[in-house]
Amino acid sequence: MDILFCAYQRMLQAEREEVKQPAPSESDGVKPGDYPLILRMVEVAEILRVNTHKAYDIARRPDFPCIRDGNRIIVPRDAFFDWLNSAGLQKENRENRRSKQSL
Repeated sequence: MDILFCAYQRMLQAEREEVKQPAPSESDGVKPGDYPLILRMVEVAEILRVNTHKAYDIARRPDFPCIRDGNRIIVPRDAFFDWLNSAGLQKENRENRRSKQSL
């Protein structure tokens, strides 16, 4: 399986089970500089390795970094990659808080 797809699947699993996961990074083969400053939803879907319908579902999340202009969804590249990387950090922080509370 593709590394990004696996990372995305782990992110979804972590949301359901609150499991710690590593954040996707440039070592996974995705480099922000390879994409334009403004991403289209097709490119977001390509990066996440999902179909465009699922990418639009993800864009509806309140924490997803996008600008809505009528029916058009504008995704700033750097904000998107920050959001993608922070998803793993948030899960890690949540896991750390839980482990400290159980002590």
